[in-house]
Amino acid sequence: MTFTREVSECRAPANESSSELAQARLLVSRGEFETAEELVAALCANDVPEAFYLRSCFSMPSEDYAAFERRHLSDLQRAANADFAPAIHALATYYETGELVAQDVRMATQLFQRAALLGHPQSQWRIGVQLLYGAGVLERNTAGGLALVSAAADAGFRGALETMAKLHDTGAFGVEENPSRAQDLREQAARPDALDY
Repeated sequence: MTFTREVSECRAPANESSSELAQARLLVSRGEFETAEELVAALCANDVPEAFYLRSCFSMPSEDYAAFERRHLSDLQRAANADFAPAIHALATYYETGELVAQDVRMATQLFQRAALLGHPQSQWRIGVQLLYGAGVLERNTAGGLALVSAAADAGFRGALETMAKLHDTGAFGVEENPSRAQDLREQAARPDALDY
């Protein structure tokens, strides 16, 4: 039996994606874990951060569920230590919820901030909204919050597109009230190719 864990979709920059990595990503996304295992193992042997992230998604044949979860966290941490933003975001989510690790909202926020700085759209949106409202452990910083939410919207992240639409509807936080722009953003958010982890 193969155990799996959902993690954010992998989107590596095109110039950094080898054909082996692209193939491994495709196999994992299809649930073809036995076929992916050998390819991912070879990439991990070459210390490819995304390979550790991909390997964290599925169990090895000899692992029971407890061993899988320990390796899952270890692989995520290894990818995160190499600044692979989706792994950092996944760890942040665990710290936020207390799943698999002791809940630590400050650690979660630090990890979300790190992933946001590395360009992870969902992390940019989450930290941006926290900065707009002064929520969680962050103090209010309107300019910083708007910059991050805008960056996430520019990357096509659905939540950020919806947030920017609301801001253009209301003119909140100094955003220009612009119903036409708000409608355009809502349409972008509704498209099937909008990022939604």
